[in-house]
Amino acid sequence: MQKSLVEDSLLLGKKVCAHTRAHTHSPVVWALACGKKRLLQLELLRVSVAHGA
Repeated sequence: MQKSLVEDSLLLGKKVCAHTRAHTHSPVVWALACGKKRLLQLELLRVSVAHGA
């Protein structure tokens, strides 16, 4: 029972991730949706450098 619940949530997470990536132009948004913390940190760093922060 518990295992299938985990698998369902992972599958749902993948669907949300793919949908978000397909429908957003912001790397930050889909990094959040896909749970890509490292990517999110790199993107925020790039943005802050670009704005001279």
